[in-house]
Amino acid sequence: MLRSVLEAVLPLRNPEFEERFDDVCRWLLEVDGATGLVSRELGLDADDRPIVAAPVGENVGFWAGTNDPLDWRGMVRVDAALFEAAWGRFAKERRL
Repeated sequence: MLRSVLEAVLPLRNPEFEERFDDVCRWLLEVDGATGLVSRELGLDADDRPIVAAPVGENVGFWAGTNDPLDWRGMVRVDAALFEAAWGRFAKERRL
């Protein structure tokens, strides 16, 4: 009940992807090395397909929409080319 009231009053930060966050199994994050802030993000499903991305349109992101530096404990660094390839797949499928 409270959630529906809040959603009616406050705009969603990720209107296009909000319902897909429950299906995200893994995140790929592009992080600014100087600030530690997330600049872009991709949420991957169980088949490693990108299903959410931000910032895209009105979607500010789950991680990218914050102004808090990441706590890197428990995270694995991946090659930037992997992120770019996944972003390209998402962009092609979504026709960005």
